[in-house]
Amino acid sequence: MPTFFPLLLLFLAIANIFLGKLLIKGERQRITDTELRTLYLWVYALIIIFYLVLLYVIDISNPKIHSLYFVLFLISILGFDAFMEWKYLKESKEYLVTLIVLILGLVIMVSYIVLSDRAQYTSLQELIIVETNHEEITRIKIRSFSNEDIDQAINITDQDTIEEILDSLSTIELQKGSISVSSKPTYWLTIYINSANDYDIRFYEKEDASYIKIRTPQQSSREYKVLTSKDHLETLNIYLLAD
Repeated sequence: MPTFFPLLLLFLAIANIFLGKLLIKGERQRITDTELRTLYLWVYALIIIFYLVLLYVIDISNPKIHSLYFVLFLISILGFDAFMEWKYLKESKEYLVTLIVLILGLVIMVSYIVLSDRAQYTSLQELIIVETNHEEITRIKIRSFSNEDIDQAINITDQDTIEEILDSLSTIELQKGSISVSSKPTYWLTIYINSANDYDIRFYEKEDASYIKIRTPQQSSREYKVLTSKDHLETLNIYLLAD
């Protein structure tokens, strides 16, 4: 979003120029060229100041709030422009250009938000299970940790048991995010493949939620928040206790 929004503003500025030449004959008119210049600039400045102050009030790090902030900013700025042009420069059709630019900007913003939101969510099945031919898996190693030391470790080579574990893990729904952990994970699962490439999955239990770090042969370590229940941890624990 930090890069996207300036690029969107640049695109809308170019669109404004292009649409102005397309829809308006002759020289374009501006509110700043009328006797309302002072009032217009004061209101414009107040809108800018309001949104700058709002930056220190809201949680701008939240992606949804961040997106909503820029949508409202766009509506406020271009909506005010369109109203003033409709009210005082109606014959010039300047307000039509501004309205089209506003609608174009909102369509792009909403599309970007929807696509970005979808990209935030995935599942362990999409990240790992679908990439892996189960028959190529030679073993799965599960380790549990307590106070930075390994409590238990088990190597599973039975194919039926491997299938059960993978089926259990495939139901885990994830959301992209970063975690701050200084300790070892609660569980550490490694899936070994015939090709010598392996999948590394580390489960972290924190007070607010569960998190995982995943490393695959294709990508470096990525971090996710677990959205589903903790059934997967119970499954891993069952196999450890059964050893």
